[in-house]
Amino acid sequence: MRQVLQHIGRKRSAFSQVPFFTYLLDKSTTPQERLSFAPAGAPFIMAFADLNKHVLFENGPADDLQDLINVHSREDATHFAMYLRDLETLGYDLPLSFTDALEFLWSDRRKSLRTTCYKLAGLLEPSSTKLRIVIVEVIEALGSAAFETFAQVASEFRSATGKSLEYFGRPHEQLETGHTIGTDEIEERLHAVVLTEDERARSVQMVDSIFDSFSAMMAELHEYVLTTRPYPAAAGAAS
Repeated sequence: MRQVLQHIGRKRSAFSQVPFFTYLLDKSTTPQERLSFAPAGAPFIMAFADLNKHVLFENGPADDLQDLINVHSREDATHFAMYLRDLETLGYDLPLSFTDALEFLWSDRRKSLRTTCYKLAGLLEPSSTKLRIVIVEVIEALGSAAFETFAQVASEFRSATGKSLEYFGRPHEQLETGHTIGTDEIEERLHAVVLTEDERARSVQMVDSIFDSFSAMMAELHEYVLTTRPYPAAAGAAS
Protein backbone atom coordinates (compact mmCIF):
# COMPACT_ATOMS: atom_id res chain seq x y z
CA MET A 1 0.00 0.00 0.00
CA ARG A 2 2.86 2.40 0.74
CA GLN A 3 3.79 2.58 -2.98
CA VAL A 4 0.19 3.30 -3.94
CA LEU A 5 -0.08 6.08 -1.35
CA GLN A 6 3.13 7.62 -2.68
CA HIS A 7 1.67 7.52 -6.19
CA ILE A 8 -1.46 9.26 -4.89
CA GLY A 9 0.75 11.95 -3.34
CA ARG A 10 2.51 12.58 -6.65
CA LYS A 11 -0.78 12.80 -8.52
CA ARG A 12 -2.15 15.19 -5.88
CA SER A 13 0.82 17.52 -6.39
CA ALA A 14 0.17 17.63 -10.13
CA PHE A 15 -3.59 18.08 -9.62
CA SER A 16 -3.03 21.08 -7.34
CA GLN A 17 -1.56 22.92 -10.36
CA VAL A 18 -4.57 22.64 -12.70
CA PRO A 19 -5.43 25.91 -14.49
CA PHE A 20 -8.73 26.28 -12.60
CA PHE A 21 -6.91 26.57 -9.26
CA THR A 22 -4.49 29.08 -10.76
CA TYR A 23 -7.49 31.12 -11.89
CA LEU A 24 -9.13 30.95 -8.45
CA LEU A 25 -6.02 32.33 -6.77
CA ASP A 26 -5.64 35.19 -9.27
CA LYS A 27 -6.76 38.33 -7.44
CA SER A 28 -7.22 40.36 -10.61
CA THR A 29 -10.96 39.57 -10.33
CA THR A 30 -13.20 39.75 -7.28
CA PRO A 31 -13.73 36.65 -5.11
CA GLN A 32 -17.45 36.89 -5.97
CA GLU A 33 -16.63 36.52 -9.67
CA ARG A 34 -14.27 33.61 -9.07
CA LEU A 35 -16.80 31.82 -6.85
CA SER A 36 -19.52 32.13 -9.48
CA PHE A 37 -18.68 28.56 -10.52
CA ALA A 38 -20.55 27.32 -7.42
CA PRO A 39 -23.92 26.43 -9.05
CA ALA A 40 -22.17 24.33 -11.71
CA GLY A 41 -20.75 22.07 -9.02
CA ALA A 42 -24.21 20.80 -8.05
CA PRO A 43 -24.28 17.63 -10.21
CA PHE A 44 -21.16 16.23 -8.56
CA ILE A 45 -21.70 17.53 -5.03
CA MET A 46 -25.21 16.19 -4.69
CA ALA A 47 -24.39 12.87 -6.37
CA PHE A 48 -21.36 12.50 -4.09
CA ALA A 49 -23.69 12.50 -1.09
CA ASP A 50 -25.57 9.59 -2.67
CA LEU A 51 -22.32 7.81 -3.43
CA ASN A 52 -21.39 7.94 0.25
CA LYS A 53 -24.83 6.92 1.49
CA HIS A 54 -25.64 4.18 -0.99
CA VAL A 55 -22.38 2.86 -2.47
CA LEU A 56 -19.51 3.42 -0.05
CA PHE A 57 -21.51 2.64 3.08
CA GLU A 58 -22.32 -1.02 3.64
CA ASN A 59 -24.63 -2.50 6.25
CA GLY A 60 -24.12 -5.87 7.84
CA PRO A 61 -20.92 -7.77 8.69
CA ALA A 62 -17.82 -5.92 7.58
CA ASP A 63 -14.09 -6.14 8.08
CA ASP A 64 -12.05 -3.46 9.86
CA LEU A 65 -11.40 -1.53 6.65
CA GLN A 66 -15.08 -1.41 5.71
CA ASP A 67 -15.90 -0.23 9.23
CA LEU A 68 -13.45 2.61 8.66
CA ILE A 69 -15.03 3.39 5.28
CA ASN A 70 -18.47 3.44 6.90
CA VAL A 71 -17.40 6.00 9.51
CA HIS A 72 -15.90 8.12 6.75
CA SER A 73 -18.87 7.85 4.39
CA ARG A 74 -21.37 8.82 7.12
CA GLU A 75 -19.47 12.08 7.56
CA ASP A 76 -18.97 12.85 3.87
CA ALA A 77 -22.64 12.17 3.12
CA THR A 78 -23.60 15.25 5.15
CA HIS A 79 -21.35 17.82 3.48
CA PHE A 80 -23.87 18.74 0.77
CA ALA A 81 -25.87 20.69 3.39
CA MET A 82 -22.96 23.13 3.73
CA TYR A 83 -22.99 23.54 -0.04
CA LEU A 84 -26.68 24.44 -0.06
CA ARG A 85 -26.11 27.09 2.60
CA ASP A 86 -23.21 28.50 0.59
CA LEU A 87 -25.44 28.85 -2.47
CA GLU A 88 -27.77 30.98 -0.35
CA THR A 89 -24.87 33.07 0.97
CA LEU A 90 -23.52 33.59 -2.55
CA GLY A 91 -26.93 34.70 -3.81
CA TYR A 92 -27.71 31.71 -6.03
CA ASP A 93 -30.85 30.43 -4.28
CA LEU A 94 -33.06 31.93 -6.95
CA PRO A 95 -36.30 30.88 -8.67
CA LEU A 96 -35.69 28.72 -11.74
CA SER A 97 -38.21 26.77 -13.79
CA PHE A 98 -38.05 23.00 -13.49
CA THR A 99 -37.14 22.54 -17.15
CA ASP A 100 -34.44 25.23 -16.96
CA ALA A 101 -32.98 23.51 -13.89
CA LEU A 102 -32.93 20.14 -15.65
CA GLU A 103 -31.31 21.63 -18.75
CA PHE A 104 -28.71 23.33 -16.58
CA LEU A 105 -27.84 20.23 -14.55
CA TRP A 106 -27.85 17.81 -17.50
CA SER A 107 -26.09 20.06 -19.98
CA ASP A 108 -23.24 18.49 -21.95
CA ARG A 109 -21.09 21.24 -20.48
CA ARG A 110 -21.47 19.50 -17.11
CA LYS A 111 -20.93 15.97 -18.40
CA SER A 112 -17.83 15.26 -16.32
CA LEU A 113 -19.47 16.71 -13.21
CA ARG A 114 -22.22 14.10 -13.58
CA THR A 115 -20.33 11.10 -14.86
CA THR A 116 -17.49 11.18 -12.32
CA CYS A 117 -19.72 9.75 -9.59
CA TYR A 118 -21.02 7.12 -12.01
CA LYS A 119 -17.43 6.10 -12.70
CA LEU A 120 -16.61 6.01 -8.99
CA ALA A 121 -19.62 3.81 -8.34
CA GLY A 122 -18.53 1.48 -11.13
CA LEU A 123 -15.08 1.16 -9.56
CA LEU A 124 -16.39 0.70 -6.02
CA GLU A 125 -19.12 -1.89 -6.50
CA PRO A 126 -17.00 -4.85 -7.66
CA SER A 127 -13.89 -3.98 -5.66
CA SER A 128 -12.49 -5.63 -2.55
CA THR A 129 -12.37 -3.61 0.65
CA LYS A 130 -8.66 -2.99 0.15
CA LEU A 131 -9.29 -1.45 -3.26
CA ARG A 132 -12.30 0.48 -2.00
CA ILE A 133 -10.15 2.19 0.61
CA VAL A 134 -7.62 3.08 -2.09
CA ILE A 135 -10.45 4.84 -3.92
CA VAL A 136 -11.44 6.69 -0.75
CA GLU A 137 -7.84 7.78 -0.25
CA VAL A 138 -7.72 9.15 -3.80
CA ILE A 139 -10.94 11.12 -3.28
CA GLU A 140 -9.59 12.52 0.00
CA ALA A 141 -6.32 13.59 -1.62
CA LEU A 142 -8.26 15.34 -4.39
CA GLY A 143 -10.56 16.99 -1.87
CA SER A 144 -7.74 18.29 0.28
CA ALA A 145 -6.09 19.88 -2.76
CA ALA A 146 -9.31 21.45 -4.02
CA PHE A 147 -10.60 22.79 -0.71
CA GLU A 148 -7.22 24.20 0.20
CA THR A 149 -7.68 26.48 -2.82
CA PHE A 150 -11.42 27.08 -2.36
CA ALA A 151 -10.85 28.14 1.25
CA GLN A 152 -8.42 30.84 0.21
CA VAL A 153 -11.01 32.39 -2.12
CA ALA A 154 -13.67 32.02 0.57
CA SER A 155 -11.43 33.95 2.96
CA GLU A 156 -11.21 36.77 0.43
CA PHE A 157 -15.00 36.65 0.04
CA ARG A 158 -15.43 37.03 3.79
CA SER A 159 -13.08 40.02 3.85
CA ALA A 160 -14.99 41.64 0.99
CA THR A 161 -18.53 40.91 2.17
CA GLY A 162 -18.41 40.05 5.88
CA LYS A 163 -20.10 36.73 5.02
CA SER A 164 -18.65 33.30 5.73
CA LEU A 165 -18.82 30.23 3.51
CA GLU A 166 -18.95 26.71 4.91
CA TYR A 167 -18.57 24.23 2.05
CA PHE A 168 -16.05 26.32 0.15
CA GLY A 169 -14.54 27.79 3.34
CA ARG A 170 -12.45 26.71 6.31
CA PRO A 171 -15.11 24.56 8.02
CA HIS A 172 -15.10 22.09 5.13
CA GLU A 173 -11.37 22.37 4.45
CA GLN A 174 -10.68 21.30 8.02
CA LEU A 175 -12.65 18.10 7.40
CA GLU A 176 -10.65 17.32 4.25
CA THR A 177 -7.57 15.85 5.91
CA GLY A 178 -6.35 14.02 2.84
CA HIS A 179 -6.96 10.68 4.57
CA THR A 180 -9.89 8.48 5.47
CA ILE A 181 -11.28 9.72 8.79
CA GLY A 182 -12.25 7.56 11.71
CA THR A 183 -9.01 6.72 13.47
CA ASP A 184 -6.02 8.51 14.94
CA GLU A 185 -3.67 5.87 13.47
CA ILE A 186 -4.90 6.04 9.91
CA GLU A 187 -1.48 6.19 8.23
CA GLU A 188 -0.22 3.23 10.23
CA ARG A 189 -3.34 1.25 9.39
CA LEU A 190 -3.08 2.06 5.71
CA HIS A 191 0.61 1.22 5.53
CA ALA A 192 -0.17 -2.12 7.17
CA VAL A 193 -2.48 -3.10 4.29
CA VAL A 194 -0.72 -5.63 2.07
CA LEU A 195 -1.59 -5.60 -1.64
CA THR A 196 -0.82 -8.35 -4.12
CA GLU A 197 0.97 -7.39 -7.33
CA ASP A 198 -2.34 -7.55 -9.19
CA GLU A 199 -4.03 -5.36 -6.55
CA ARG A 200 -1.21 -2.85 -6.70
CA ALA A 201 -1.39 -2.62 -10.48
CA ARG A 202 -5.17 -2.29 -10.35
CA SER A 203 -4.85 0.40 -7.67
CA VAL A 204 -2.49 2.49 -9.80
CA GLN A 205 -4.87 2.22 -12.75
CA MET A 206 -7.78 3.37 -10.59
CA VAL A 207 -5.76 6.24 -9.11
CA ASP A 208 -4.87 7.53 -12.57
CA SER A 209 -8.44 7.15 -13.85
CA ILE A 210 -9.97 9.02 -10.90
CA PHE A 211 -7.46 11.86 -11.12
CA ASP A 212 -8.24 12.18 -14.84
CA SER A 213 -11.96 12.39 -14.07
CA PHE A 214 -11.50 15.07 -11.41
CA SER A 215 -9.19 17.07 -13.68
CA ALA A 216 -11.93 17.01 -16.33
CA MET A 217 -14.41 18.30 -13.73
CA MET A 218 -12.09 21.17 -12.84
CA ALA A 219 -11.78 22.02 -16.52
CA GLU A 220 -15.58 22.17 -16.81
CA LEU A 221 -15.84 24.46 -13.80
CA HIS A 222 -13.09 26.66 -15.23
CA GLU A 223 -14.84 26.93 -18.58
CA TYR A 224 -18.14 27.67 -16.85
CA VAL A 225 -16.81 30.52 -14.73
CA LEU A 226 -15.08 32.11 -17.72
CA THR A 227 -17.93 31.87 -20.22
CA THR A 228 -21.31 31.45 -18.54
CA ARG A 229 -23.45 33.64 -16.33
CA PRO A 230 -26.91 32.00 -16.11
CA TYR A 231 -27.49 33.57 -12.69
CA PRO A 232 -27.14 37.16 -11.46
CA ALA A 233 -23.62 38.04 -10.37
CA ALA A 234 -22.81 36.81 -6.88
CA ALA A 235 -21.72 40.31 -5.97
CA GLY A 236 -25.36 41.08 -5.33
CA ALA A 237 -25.24 38.79 -2.31
CA ALA A 238 -22.83 41.15 -0.60
CA SER A 239 -25.28 43.97 -0.32
